[in-house]
Amino acid sequence: MLRFAAVGLVVVSCGRSVAADQTARSPAGAILEAGELGTVHLRVGDCVRGPIPDAVDALYGVPCQRAHLAQVFAIGDDPETCVEAFAATLASLAERTDLPRVDLSALVVTDGQERVVCLLEFTEPITEDLVRPRA
Repeated sequence: MLRFAAVGLVVVSCGRSVAADQTARSPAGAILEAGELGTVHLRVGDCVRGPIPDAVDALYGVPCQRAHLAQVFAIGDDPETCVEAFAATLASLAERTDLPRVDLSALVVTDGQERVVCLLEFTEPITEDLVRPRA
């Protein structure tokens, strides 16, 4: 059974991200080479070294096959999007016994318009893509 904590949504606020996407990506958008990744450039499926700090403008994006502590699994207009997507994601991972505990975090990102980036955070590093397993 997957160990998870759906204790509550941790919303981490961040201002306008000025950092560029310094990763190299595949045509499908998967990160191929690690690099700094401004929060406004985060995409569903992105893996980040983590952990996610309380205030952040940029994270370090890595290929999902490298050790990481967080992965973007949804992007929406408000934190409720994250809660709903988290429930669905946990249901799809429920049979996994090999994963560390999974928590939910959300980044409120503003770049002209506000959006919420939903992240799975792991208590121990993993080396796989849980959002796009075959990417």
